[in-house]
Amino acid sequence: MLGINITELIVLGTFIFSLGMIFGRLVRGLNPWKMLLAVLIFGPFYLYVDELDNVIYTALYGVGFLAGLGNVFGWIMIPFTEIKMGWQLSRAKARANTRRRDEFSQAEENLYRQKEDIEQELHRQKANHDEEVFRRAKQAGDKLAREKLEAEEYLRKQADDLNQREEAFRKQQEQFNNQSYGNNVDDFSWFSDRSVSNHKKFERACEILGMGPGKDIKEYKKKRKILVSQYHSDKVEGCSEAIKKYAKEQTQLLNVAMDVIENHLKI
Repeated sequence: MLGINITELIVLGTFIFSLGMIFGRLVRGLNPWKMLLAVLIFGPFYLYVDELDNVIYTALYGVGFLAGLGNVFGWIMIPFTEIKMGWQLSRAKARANTRRRDEFSQAEENLYRQKEDIEQELHRQKANHDEEVFRRAKQAGDKLAREKLEAEEYLRKQADDLNQREEAFRKQQEQFNNQSYGNNVDDFSWFSDRSVSNHKKFERACEILGMGPGKDIKEYKKKRKILVSQYHSDKVEGCSEAIKKYAKEQTQLLNVAMDVIENHLKI
């Protein structure tokens, strides 16, 4: 081109483009000192380029200056960039909407599944609770039935025992009433009668204890203790008043008989 070979065009064109871009960068900041420095240093290069009288070098210097001053290619790419950004934004919105719909559907499905699980769990707990209540009620009913039977059996045994004790006391009362010395009142008055000898009183006392004369005092006391225990208040608890009175009189008679025996053996 115009007497310049390709190598010179590339090398010199690159150098001139770089100078123009540096000059543009210095001027871009609108700093007066940098602008003055750019004019003083890089201004002559423009004159040099202009002296070359080559349109290509002039154009390269101008393009470099514009590139340094501002992104001249950016001005051209702005519409395309806006179109690209709008397309990307619409795609992002579409993906976001799709993702939201999927998330909403998934959340709705999870909630429905959780609701079913909760209803099943409540139904299972209610069934277990009803079964437990029925089981406890049955156990309580069985326990009450057993306790009722045990109480009835206990009362029956107590009634039988009471009847047996009343029958035993009745027989003892008849036995004592049929003795030759009369009833307890007669025995008490007989023991207090001064006309009766002490020896006869001793023999009668031995008969009351169910023993004969000639025994040791310890044997009489032991027998008296056994007989008194048969008429203890615990033995006649729940019996009729007549039997309680009879047991009390028999205890007193045994004590009087023991006193007579002790007094006789001390002589």
